[in-house]
Amino acid sequence: MLGSRCSFLPRFSIVVETKYEDNNGTTDNCHNLSQEEVQNRKLEFLDIAVEHVPEHKYKLSEDPTKFKSKKTGRGPLTPTWTQTFKPIMCAYKIVRVRFEVWGLQTRSEDFMLRTVRDILILAHRQAFTWMDEWYGMSMEEYKQNGKVKQLNQEDNVVDMTSRKLNDDERSILRKGLGFIPTQPLNTTKLVSKVIAGVEAGIRRKSLGEKEDIVSGVKRVLSQYLQSDKTKYYDNLPRNQRKALKKLKTDENIIVIPADKGGKVVVMDVVDYINKIQEKLDTDSYTQLNDDPSKYIHKKLQILLSELVGKGEIDEDIMETLLVDKNIPIVR
Repeated sequence: MLGSRCSFLPRFSIVVETKYEDNNGTTDNCHNLSQEEVQNRKLEFLDIAVEHVPEHKYKLSEDPTKFKSKKTGRGPLTPTWTQTFKPIMCAYKIVRVRFEVWGLQTRSEDFMLRTVRDILILAHRQAFTWMDEWYGMSMEEYKQNGKVKQLNQEDNVVDMTSRKLNDDERSILRKGLGFIPTQPLNTTKLVSKVIAGVEAGIRRKSLGEKEDIVSGVKRVLSQYLQSDKTKYYDNLPRNQRKALKKLKTDENIIVIPADKGGKVVVMDVVDYINKIQEKLDTDSYTQLNDDPSKYIHKKLQILLSELVGKGEIDEDIMETLLVDKNIPIVR
């Protein structure tokens, strides 16, 4: 069982339970759920050969319909592999998501379930297509192989700059571009977003009922914000925060993800522009007479304004989506 609970939101948790059986998904109640749980569950069959994978996450080397194991001869998987493939194993998983925040619960839980679903699909595609790396290993060999891979992955920073990165800069970049430094809690913004969500969820209530509900939510938030649960935990030491600030303010370098391998590449901006220019100076691209980005931005603004009016998103999300300072340009 894999579980995760959030100390910042004590009513938020994700729990994943797994059991494995040597069949193709024929066991109806592998986890011995109660009758009530069986009636309330949402059952999904995930097939690693046919499930859609977003283009930005797709890798040919991790496609079970293209992979053939050199060690076992297994693969590639066909659309009917679950009925014909031997040996076969099914991973039975229960995913329980809990996000008890008024006005945000349903949409947030649905989003988290979709995210976990995508992670499970990718992880099991990798388990199959990486077969030749682990097949035939003892448990001890498998653990040792994992340690070697971890050591190799630690140095995932490619420094192509003329000034060269220092140790602190490399250490913060090794955390990957998906790492998010913690920030002090903005209590005013938190309260505003929660109240906005509550008001969107109770828009059909009478005025008196609305006032009572909003007053109750404010009282609970006030008690929570005065407790120790909102204590700020810094997930970066001071030297790495200074290094991060230095990287952000250095206009002579650019930090980008590598096309393959998940590495972080740091280049001089001049070299980056030259490489982009080399790609543009071909017959593969046609120069536009007008810049369509302003027109697209205007259409997006109208669409987001409609969603705000319907209560589907709040104004903070709208502003975030409308930020245009990061539109790619050649300077």
